[in-house]
Amino acid sequence: MCENLRALTLGKPTQYGIGVTRMLDGTRTRGNTKALLFTAIALVLSATAFTSPALADYGDSVSGALTYTDDGSAVTITGCEHKFSCPTRLIIPESIDSMPVTDVAPFAFAGESGIEVLELPNTLITIGEEAFQSDTKLGSINIPDSVRNMGDSAFSGCWGSTSITIGEGLTQIPNRAFSYDSALQNLSLPNTLITIGEEAFLNASALENLTIPATVTSIGSLAFGGLGNLRAVIFKGNAPTVANDTFFLRSSGAIAYRNSTLTGYGNDGDYFPAEYAGDTRGLPVHSEFNYYVEGGHATFMGCALVRCSGNFIVPYEINGYPVTEIGYGAFQGATHLTTVNIPGTVTAIGGAAFQGATALYSLSIPSSVTAIGEEAFQGATHLTTVNFSAGSTLTAIAARSFYGDTSLTDINIPNSVTNIGERAFSDNTSLTSITIPNSVTSIGDQAFSGSQSLATVVFTGNPPSVGDDAFYNVASGAKAQRVPTLLGYGEAGSDFYGLVVSDGLGWAWPLTPARPVVTVTKTGITLKTSVETAGAGVLSQVATTKVGHLLATWCKTSRSALRPGTYTLTCKLSSHARTTLRKAAMNITLKTTLALTRGKKANVTQAVHINRTK
Repeated sequence: MCENLRALTLGKPTQYGIGVTRMLDGTRTRGNTKALLFTAIALVLSATAFTSPALADYGDSVSGALTYTDDGSAVTITGCEHKFSCPTRLIIPESIDSMPVTDVAPFAFAGESGIEVLELPNTLITIGEEAFQSDTKLGSINIPDSVRNMGDSAFSGCWGSTSITIGEGLTQIPNRAFSYDSALQNLSLPNTLITIGEEAFLNASALENLTIPATVTSIGSLAFGGLGNLRAVIFKGNAPTVANDTFFLRSSGAIAYRNSTLTGYGNDGDYFPAEYAGDTRGLPVHSEFNYYVEGGHATFMGCALVRCSGNFIVPYEINGYPVTEIGYGAFQGATHLTTVNIPGTVTAIGGAAFQGATALYSLSIPSSVTAIGEEAFQGATHLTTVNFSAGSTLTAIAARSFYGDTSLTDINIPNSVTNIGERAFSDNTSLTSITIPNSVTSIGDQAFSGSQSLATVVFTGNPPSVGDDAFYNVASGAKAQRVPTLLGYGEAGSDFYGLVVSDGLGWAWPLTPARPVVTVTKTGITLKTSVETAGAGVLSQVATTKVGHLLATWCKTSRSALRPGTYTLTCKLSSHARTTLRKAAMNITLKTTLALTRGKKANVTQAVHINRTK
């Protein structure tokens, strides 16, 4: 019968705010503490078998599911109206009664384990201590740029949080702010950050990769202690001051990466932090990039597997030397690499450069690349799209270049290629069609063998020489399409190295879009693509993003191509896309299509990454 007296538990109160008292069980009350104490005693002495629904704390106002206080000009959110019964999707509004919501009070939502989604407003300035502590079902945590202050342990013990993005308003992460967030896998720290407090991410044990912004000058004791799965710590600036050598305690498998021009880390092979020469209790130090210089040019030799991960941008220069080559095995076995941006300075991609990069799903190769080594992309089993930019000067697809790329569906062989090497496209099993440009004079042994879905090979010139079993075990009845005026294929229906010759009326002409130029302004986003086509028809383009099982369309555009040539497509993304980009980077799939006046459609798909821009 006393369950409704939970807010009046006796004990030492903790004062916060004006006239608001926190009791030991985490609830709040307002007004004269002594009077409330006597009221509590009286109620206990006269308690009856009386029940009522849980009410907001005394003195707090209520708006929707939230309780709050205000000082006449700004609002402080103090919790949910029904204690420990917050909604699963908690939305804190920008304003209440025309007053901006600027604060979340200390302990406001501590222990509210029902919250799964949290939305914080752009008016918020302060998040109090332990405000969301032990909200164990809370998923991603996104701190808006407006937040300037955060109390200790604000999100400590949020075991379900896998992603944390901290806005650019914070200069200091307080002590134990995200400690024991044991599911954390993705962490984004702002470039405004100066200090990381003690035990800030203690025992965030799922975190594998960590980037420390160049602005960070100090890291507290045990700030990243207990990160047993940590593999790479990437320092973007000179060495910060650390409280002692235990800030990465029990993270013994990690490596510290930094650009060799940065100071305070020692040489490659040294340890950071170290208290004396030969001290090995810190992290082993490696260069951020491996490279060598010869003849005034740099060859990029990659980096550790965990560093070469995600959306990776190959630098166009290193220490003033232009990067002209991606060296042998540079990204070999880089299983965390998803996309790679190759600069226009690169002229050669070495053998096995991306061999076994099993997470790589999209690749654009600039027109500057003239040579690709053997097995360069062999075993990249998630690679779906390969786009050679317009004007490519590549002369050969080397042996086993794309061997075993079982997800490959779209690739445009440049018009400059004269030779396709042995097993170049073997065992590419969801590849259904490919166009051989008229420049190709030879196709190597087993070049397409085992590509069991390959049903159409379009030849745009006179027949090349074809090696043994080049088209062995492709799709049953696979066709060699050519226009009737081309010589050397035989009559329609005859055999051409295991392919059935068919007239090319209605074939898919080659379509070669360049890498789109992305322009971001305060109000919009524009993708401008130069497209080279060998046929007349209608060019169109659509930009989409996959959101769960749904497909969000950002823009569509089209134009007529009256004759073979180069055309420009301009796709302006919706205003909603610009709003989205203010919150996070965007990964867009850009599909370019040529619908021939007479014939089939030709499609080329590109992956476009747009960095977050405010």
